[in-house]
Amino acid sequence: MPQAAFHTIALMMLAIGQLPAATYAQEPPPSREPEPAVIEADPSDRTVAWERAVATDDNCEGMAANPNDPQKPANIRGTYFVRDGAVEACLAALGKRPDDARILYQVARAYGEADRWNDALPYLEKAIKRGSAAALALDAETYLGNCGDRKPDYAKAKSEAEQAAAQGASDGLVVLGIIYRNARGVAEDPAMALKLFKQGVDAKNATAAIELGRVYNWGLGVPSDANAAYGWYKKAVEMSNGGIGYESIGRLYGGFQPLLGENNEVATKMYVKAFEAGDQQSAIWIGYNYLLARGVPNDDDMAVRMFEAAGHKGYVTLGQHYAMGFEGKKDPPRAREWFQKAANNGSVEGMVALGESYRLSDPPFRDVPMGIVWISKAADSGDTKEMVKLGRIYKDGEGIEKDYASAEKWFSRAAAAGKGEGMAGMGFLATKKSPPDHRAAVDWYQKSIDRGYKPAAEQLGDLYRDGLGVKKSVKKAVELYQRAETPSSLVALGRLYATGTGVPKNTKMAIMNYISAAEGRNGFGYYEIARAMIAGDVVKRDETAAAALLYKAIKGEGNAYETVKRDWDAAPVKIRIGLKQRLGDYGPKLDYAPDLKDPSLDEPTAAVIDELHFLGPDWRRVGL
Repeated sequence: MPQAAFHTIALMMLAIGQLPAATYAQEPPPSREPEPAVIEADPSDRTVAWERAVATDDNCEGMAANPNDPQKPANIRGTYFVRDGAVEACLAALGKRPDDARILYQVARAYGEADRWNDALPYLEKAIKRGSAAALALDAETYLGNCGDRKPDYAKAKSEAEQAAAQGASDGLVVLGIIYRNARGVAEDPAMALKLFKQGVDAKNATAAIELGRVYNWGLGVPSDANAAYGWYKKAVEMSNGGIGYESIGRLYGGFQPLLGENNEVATKMYVKAFEAGDQQSAIWIGYNYLLARGVPNDDDMAVRMFEAAGHKGYVTLGQHYAMGFEGKKDPPRAREWFQKAANNGSVEGMVALGESYRLSDPPFRDVPMGIVWISKAADSGDTKEMVKLGRIYKDGEGIEKDYASAEKWFSRAAAAGKGEGMAGMGFLATKKSPPDHRAAVDWYQKSIDRGYKPAAEQLGDLYRDGLGVKKSVKKAVELYQRAETPSSLVALGRLYATGTGVPKNTKMAIMNYISAAEGRNGFGYYEIARAMIAGDVVKRDETAAAALLYKAIKGEGNAYETVKRDWDAAPVKIRIGLKQRLGDYGPKLDYAPDLKDPSLDEPTAAVIDELHFLGPDWRRVGL
């Protein structure tokens, strides 16, 4: 964040009390009773202003030096919070010291904090070659996944973390603890994770204390214990001289699950302390509290200031509020301004939000091609989730013409980075080649399953069901559908039971599977139940309810909306009229009101159906 912003933000003067004392040995800290909060200054007194009292570091050392870097000079304190502007500062420093291993590492650390991992990785490699143990620890962390185009490699992560720890980088101990806690290439071993985190604490690594707090906070392999979590978070505060830990304590009192009992005054005080230490993320929590009057009076102006103070993450949060109805109404243009500001600062999260605001907004604010431009920028930065999203957009033609060549470009990049969803996408595209390459599809789907992407089991099940690329086996297909655990696989199972294909015919079992699929918002689940209601098969004949379900089918996941259009002429008149009445509620947005006297499917009604499906239910639209 530009330093000028620190000196222009007004914040109510909140006095922070001392935290209760606790002892720390090799065992969890003792239980303690939360102390009541006292806010000494009147938060409603707008004449009391507070200006950020932070170091005016405008250099790489102040913005990105790691306190736990064993090669850091003693006169450099370092920071647990990489600040906005660190990339530029560290690149400038690198221009003066191009072979400095620490500066190379700090450039990588700054890029990583901005989720620009593809930019970070080359600098990590150079820093490691020049002997940076801290870079080796961070490189190990990137092999755990979700770091640009880098393919997850748990064995490599473990090896590098062990080397880093042996070279004195205590961050290596933290990475090893995460590996054992989360079972990344090893059996889950909570005891080993605790041991490694405690070794990190002994090495004066405050991040290790935070990880210990999370173990007890979330009950990861041990019973959840809020008091123990508090103790370790407080230990982190003490070890870092207040640089880290306050935000975690605040969440115990005012997060989504305040395990120490909701006390938003205490929570706000902790967030302010964290913000003072340079934790820009905490400014978001302070902003929320002013916005929602949690622990402080409602103050929308102050909320906006705090979101802005949070840097690019705050920009995105503020944009989301305007997109969803900040201050009583939606304001897509203003939301886009904040998303653009975040994106311009190199924020991948900002690029994604900006892209989605263009792609999914209601007309006249929608611009799908521009949305794809910004999502592509995020994907080019190494965000594999956005690579998969782009593959899906081109594969399904979401707001654009279908383009399998472009879909393959993005799915293949995601697959190369080890993303199971990308492998599944490649499998689908193999079935669309001329002629179809079902053998390749089988291989891609199996790779996807092996990577842990369960939905690929459904697509592989389809190939076994139809004997494409493999020997036909409905039994194997049923096993794969059950393994997939997806709403669409439940529809596939239901259809097997409905027709008696490979299993005993059982219409009731078919309906039960369709209902389960519909509970997962699958369009074909709604569609098949509607068909059963029209026929009065097992369920009571009810054309009014069937029309309502077809409306849900149009908005649900999958391509059921295409089937609704295809079957329109064959549907009973009452169904068509009932459904058009529902479509009419949306039609005016397209300057079209369905003609209820003519139940045929004319082009404008088809456009409404397409529009409804494209937007989907509210839960799919990120508030835009």
